[in-house]
Amino acid sequence: MKVAIAVFVKTPDLSPVKTRLAATLGRVQADTFFQLAKAANEALLAQAVPDFAAQGISLSAYWAVGEQQGLAHPLWQSRFMQRLHTGEGGLGERMHQVYSTLLHTHDAVLLVGMDSPQNSVSNLRDAAQCLCQPQCLVIGPARDGGFYLFGGNTPVPLSRWTAVQYGQDDTLQQWVAALHGYDIHYLNAMTDVDTEANLHPMVAEMQGELLPEQLALLAFVQGLSR
Repeated sequence: MKVAIAVFVKTPDLSPVKTRLAATLGRVQADTFFQLAKAANEALLAQAVPDFAAQGISLSAYWAVGEQQGLAHPLWQSRFMQRLHTGEGGLGERMHQVYSTLLHTHDAVLLVGMDSPQNSVSNLRDAAQCLCQPQCLVIGPARDGGFYLFGGNTPVPLSRWTAVQYGQDDTLQQWVAALHGYDIHYLNAMTDVDTEANLHPMVAEMQGELLPEQLALLAFVQGLSR
């Protein structure tokens, strides 16, 4: 089974990043969080590749970059992660573009954001194993009413993606409604970090053996309250 995981990212200096976090923490601290979250996500996927292989799953990891110019940015150059442009348009159109593109060359596709760096290899493995069943989808609900992960092994028409207003308290409800008729599996809920208030719930969700990059993020957040 061939699975692709695409992490949706924006490039500093080309697009605004972590603006709501910067509104209370300040730009320097928000940028530090961004860099630590990026490192944690990359390390998580680096660990996932051999873990998935042991389960008979061939995993390919991608940065889904929001700007065409951002593809060449040093931040997204990686020894094992590939890059692709999300295309233009709203979030629904961009997710459809990445999902559909990768589904042409993989058996299943997982889309995630960079705002849940407390995620784990076991959670990603659970998502991939859900997709071993034919024609199904998997969703990781976010505690703010959205979702931190979406995956599938079957096409989802553009009209389904664009029927949703993203970034709302009921985004997940809208998304599930738009996906009527599909077999949907759910992961455990998790916090998406958009604001300062989300930082401590994120820390509380860091379970089990953490990667060094996750420990660095944990130390950074704990240092903010001292």
